[in-house]
Amino acid sequence: PGLGTSFGRGAMTTALWDIPNADVVVFMGSNAAENTPLVKWFLRAKQKGATVICVDPRYNRTASKADW
Repeated sequence: PGLGTSFGRGAMTTALWDIPNADVVVFMGSNAAENTPLVKWFLRAKQKGATVICVDPRYNRTASKADW
């Protein structure tokens, strides 16, 4: 609800082609490795040296790829 209210869109607002240039990628409550085909963009960031953080009480495929 917060993104929709603040930005008029209830989804990610980052340009996908910019993600591989990130220094840090944070997943919060999302199992993106299994639930979205867009995970390739985040894996490219990791290959380029980005730190991947997964904040989720469940251990899932996204958590297994995360640094923290």
